[in-house]
Amino acid sequence: MATFVISVREKDKRATDDKYPVAIRITHKRVALYIPTYVYVTRKQIKADFSGLRDSTLIIQLTKIIGKYEEMLLKGLGADLSQYSAQELKNFILAQRQGTDGIGIDFVEFARNYIQALRNDGRAGYAVLFDTTMNSLIDFFGRPVISIKEINIKNLLAFAEFMQKPRTIIRPNQLGGTTQRTLPGVKPQTVKDYLTRIQILFNAACEQYNDPDSEVTLISHNPFNSKKLHIEVTEAPAKRDLGIDDLIKILEAKKLPGQRMQLARDVCALSFYLVAMNTADLFGEDVKLTGRRITYHRQKTARRRRATDEALMSVKIEPEVLPLLRKYNDPDKKRLFCFYKMYGNYLYFNKNVNRGCKQLATYLGIKADLSTYYMRHTLATIASEDCGISDGEVALLLNHVGDGTNLEKGKNLKVTRGYIHRRFTKNDMNHRKILDFIQSKIDESNKSKNK
Repeated sequence: MATFVISVREKDKRATDDKYPVAIRITHKRVALYIPTYVYVTRKQIKADFSGLRDSTLIIQLTKIIGKYEEMLLKGLGADLSQYSAQELKNFILAQRQGTDGIGIDFVEFARNYIQALRNDGRAGYAVLFDTTMNSLIDFFGRPVISIKEINIKNLLAFAEFMQKPRTIIRPNQLGGTTQRTLPGVKPQTVKDYLTRIQILFNAACEQYNDPDSEVTLISHNPFNSKKLHIEVTEAPAKRDLGIDDLIKILEAKKLPGQRMQLARDVCALSFYLVAMNTADLFGEDVKLTGRRITYHRQKTARRRRATDEALMSVKIEPEVLPLLRKYNDPDKKRLFCFYKMYGNYLYFNKNVNRGCKQLATYLGIKADLSTYYMRHTLATIASEDCGISDGEVALLLNHVGDGTNLEKGKNLKVTRGYIHRRFTKNDMNHRKILDFIQSKIDESNKSKNK
């Protein structure tokens, strides 16, 4: 016969707030396993020897849960449980719990596992976007445990309203402590982006927990099918390209006051000289030096394009980038760049660089909310507007798919690219064309200064 006991273990203390998770221990055939309750308690609520809880209210509630588990086993499997293992009984309870009331599917826990899978897949930059979204969702609920049932229309609309108002957040810092910041409300487009990422996570959870072939539907609702969940975006997308004069200011600013500002300038220049390489890829492990080329798979799109080219990018090393390659070369040869030695993870690297970008813009008199992503927009704009490069070739330059026009668009372009073994020759020529154009503008600027 299976037995159940309320359990709390000293070794399970959560580092973030020093609280302890409460579990229900199931023992069967001398094997003990633990079923999470998503209840957390302080040290004062626990007996001195960790043999149980002091809080009588919690004990009553958890005893009722044990009664439900015993009822599940009796109704579902019968009185004789000798043919089942402890693991099989636990799995049965979890499946029943998820299907009956939904509390068994912790959306935050599922999301964290999904995000970790992205990191394991070499997509740390993309994972950060989901991390940011989930942190904001936790801020809204005010707790780190969110049932999948709570991802509903009412809560998502309230979350959208919450995100558009000023709010105070607390986040861990590099020193092991926490930092408190007050943030302004975000724009409607940003809210739509957050909801899109929540939808991606929700759909992934449905795919994992629902099995139409077996007629198992543990997640029966879908708030994203409702027309009520509509965020009106009236403003035009923000233009994030720099004028040529502002770009030249950054590229020509060799020595700057302050390490953060200097790093921001160098990363912006690196990005521009390496065909708008993102900070996620500059920080990543995937980047390789092969002869006079740098190759990597774009973290943002590699997973979506597994069936084709896995977002492979190959960039010819031009003379302009050589000083920066030498400056930030990894002496241990573990990665191409040494940024991972400067920062514990991509998130800290990206945040610090973009904060430095704000300082850099102020110092150089650039009237823009500068970030590293401006390099990508600027490169595309110069390619199209100043160098006469077609939209389709700009799409290839930026490693996009289906961003061209007419026959170069969407599915047609994907099919065509399946026939082509890309050597990136066209990219090399177009990038050199852009760099030569910028150099001509630098030369013109220097001549005018010397007059």
